[in-house]
Amino acid sequence: MSDAPASPVDQRKLSPLKRFAFAIVAVIAFFVVLELVLWGGSLVVYDRQVARHNPTTELKDGKFRIVTFGDSVTAGQGTAPRYSYPRQLESLLNEANPGDKFEVINNGVYALNSSRLGDLLPGWIEEFSPNLIVVMAGCNNAWNYRNSHLETMGLMDGSDRAGWQMLLDKTRTYRFLRVALKRQKEGFGIAEEQAPEPVLRDQMQISASVSPAVDGTARTLERQRTLLKDTEKLDALLKYDLDMISWTAGEAGIPVVLMTYPFKPPYQDHRGITRQYALDNGLIGVDNYAEFQRLKRLRPNIELFSADRGHPNATGYRVVAAEIYKALYAVKSDLGIELATPPDPLASFKDPEYLRELYEEVRESSLKPEADEYVFETLGHVAMEMDDFPAAEAAFLEAFARSNGAPQFYESLGNLYVRHQKWDELDGLKDKMLALRGDRNDIEFLIEMFEREAAAGRAGKRTRQVGGWGQGGDDKGGKGGKGPRRDDRGPPRDDRGPPQGN
Repeated sequence: MSDAPASPVDQRKLSPLKRFAFAIVAVIAFFVVLELVLWGGSLVVYDRQVARHNPTTELKDGKFRIVTFGDSVTAGQGTAPRYSYPRQLESLLNEANPGDKFEVINNGVYALNSSRLGDLLPGWIEEFSPNLIVVMAGCNNAWNYRNSHLETMGLMDGSDRAGWQMLLDKTRTYRFLRVALKRQKEGFGIAEEQAPEPVLRDQMQISASVSPAVDGTARTLERQRTLLKDTEKLDALLKYDLDMISWTAGEAGIPVVLMTYPFKPPYQDHRGITRQYALDNGLIGVDNYAEFQRLKRLRPNIELFSADRGHPNATGYRVVAAEIYKALYAVKSDLGIELATPPDPLASFKDPEYLRELYEEVRESSLKPEADEYVFETLGHVAMEMDDFPAAEAAFLEAFARSNGAPQFYESLGNLYVRHQKWDELDGLKDKMLALRGDRNDIEFLIEMFEREAAAGRAGKRTRQVGGWGQGGDDKGGKGGKGPRRDDRGPPRDDRGPPQGN
């Protein structure tokens, strides 16, 4: 009998149980390493985006400082950054009240939900030392569960699909795989909302470039989430978060302006709750939805929304800024400020000089190496507003090509062709879109809508009014007759968003 030691091959033989245990450990180790790599990589990418899009704003001494808090609607998605409502509010205040007495800081964060806003508000108040805060938040609550107070309130425990989605979203690995698979299927990019929490101060500042600090996924991000469609839970969440926001501001002795969105956020009574909460708690209330509806009744062809049908355009944001001005004027004595009579927000706003300046600003941005499809989209809308068809078509085609046929750019081009009754071009665009993306649900309603427009136009019937910057429409019809318009559902976002963006 030989006493020779076992060969290395014999030593490597493991029992099935040990091999199974080893495989489990290897899989766990792989996902741990992947989670760490994604975490570190997303930090680097996110910080680069912050540095690119969000320069630091220095606080100015001796001014009445207003800080606006919210999501992509506050950030200004849908137009060039200089025409976000916070920037226009500062312009309105200082133009109507000589002396450069007012400062408005834009603290809009793409895809932000009301819970995260409430959590971050104490630190923001300490950082900015505002004399007044403006809050418009909550439209993202139905799809953005990250750091949501639904768990704190015991309303989301993982017992249903939305609950599991919220729990899984805590890992970057799951978010990466979900978005990567979605991108493989539908061509979406990976939004910054999939990156680390937007807690850096620079991310809260409005972008100094035309392109928003969020990529294409933000505008369609609701399709990558399990929507919470429980109105009772969403209403309870909004009340809970408004309590936190109101209490935080009250402890600091800071007046609050509480605003409704100019559209109806999904699956919740945002407008009713916000208006009643402001009334019950002595806050300054602004009902943007009511004002947008009033203007649409008085001026049916007014254009208040951007092409994504969710975020306002430059004119819409001007209306929001003017509504805040009017609300402040009504309580100026309580605030200890002097204000001139509120100006008409639409007076001489869309004059040719304004459009030329805006076009030149965006055109210069489009020449930069880092310009993306959103720069060209904005350029197209401005050219469309100037009734410059060739320039608008060229810009939209560039955005369409760079995005590989993203639905929003198909919609922008389609609107342009309808406006100028270019029916053959509209047919050709549809064929190109189908070749790129196939007849999928995310473009079906757009194709059907434009087919109806082309049929009506060729028959000599009146087609719908299509504005260069989008329009709000009414509350009755939806795109393709399949439900409410995007401007009634609110922005996705981005995060469509914020968006993005809501």
